[in-house]
Amino acid sequence: LGNEIMPDYNRGEYQVAFKATPGATLRETSERAQDMIARLRELPTVEYTYTTIGEAGSQYRPVTEGSTFVKLKPHSGGTFSQVLRAAREKVEQVPGLTFGLTEAGAFGQKPIQISVRGPEIDELDRVSRALVAAMRDIPGTADIENSLEKSKPELRVDVDRQRASDLGIPVSMIAATMQAGVVGQVATTIQDSVGDHHNVRVRLRADQRRFGDDLSRLSVATDKDDDNGDKILKPLSEVATVYPGTGPSSIRRRDLVREVRVSANTDGRPLQELSNDINAAAAKLNLPPGYDIVAGGDTEELEIMFRNMFQALMLAVVFIYLILASQFGSFLQPLAIMLSLPLSLIGV
Repeated sequence: LGNEIMPDYNRGEYQVAFKATPGATLRETSERAQDMIARLRELPTVEYTYTTIGEAGSQYRPVTEGSTFVKLKPHSGGTFSQVLRAAREKVEQVPGLTFGLTEAGAFGQKPIQISVRGPEIDELDRVSRALVAAMRDIPGTADIENSLEKSKPELRVDVDRQRASDLGIPVSMIAATMQAGVVGQVATTIQDSVGDHHNVRVRLRADQRRFGDDLSRLSVATDKDDDNGDKILKPLSEVATVYPGTGPSSIRRRDLVREVRVSANTDGRPLQELSNDINAAAAKLNLPPGYDIVAGGDTEELEIMFRNMFQALMLAVVFIYLILASQFGSFLQPLAIMLSLPLSLIGV
């Protein structure tokens, strides 16, 4: 028999956490979400859906991410795995969208959570991709997702520290200048007719901060003054190189170590069987020194639960023996009584 924390019963609701391609606008994410919702509502068991994109209350998410709550009709039938399988077939038809199906609620997550830990992002990316490829070959795994997204476009600034030091430009000044130009700074606040205050943020126009050449023309103040007492300005291109690149959208840490989380759902197989197969596949990976793969999620909770049950059973046996020993005044008679109980179960 397989082991599970919870039986595979129909919860009557679930949620779809989805991500559009990195760099997608709010409109593009909304269009793909609407396409997904239309396909989900084709299912006869769906009663209604509710979708949020980006920030939702205290939860911060970029405009490329969102979630859809799906409420099922009463007595819709089928197990939870069957319900998710039907929804998965619909959502997979939406192009440019990665997704994960979980239980509804703030703490809903996939039962399989694998933590790949190590110091370097590039090596973590290689190991996590190899683990994902190995998990795809394991029957019963579904919705496999890698938390590391290295395809997010960005502009990188490589500062020539020696050149900047010769010109009297601290690196902190370069960072502050770029932050003011790209992110902006709050110059003042205004009050509207109903008494609400709004920040007035000043920054460069969109066409002045879109490409690397635009940022290279920014003027950075040095620590030297001209004849009028004003700071001498130098273009950023004299002390730094700006070039496009890609990087991770977020960096996770566990126990003060960088990690990449690989998650997946079960589909028709018990959790314990899948966890054993995944651990066997992870053991075959060539991990460099300083990197490890640790199971989490429901797999970790299942191991903790069985370990605590075994410890409780051992303590119960010890306490029963002590009670019998005190009643019979002997250390051997309780052993004979306790050893006869397992034999009596098979008719001996």
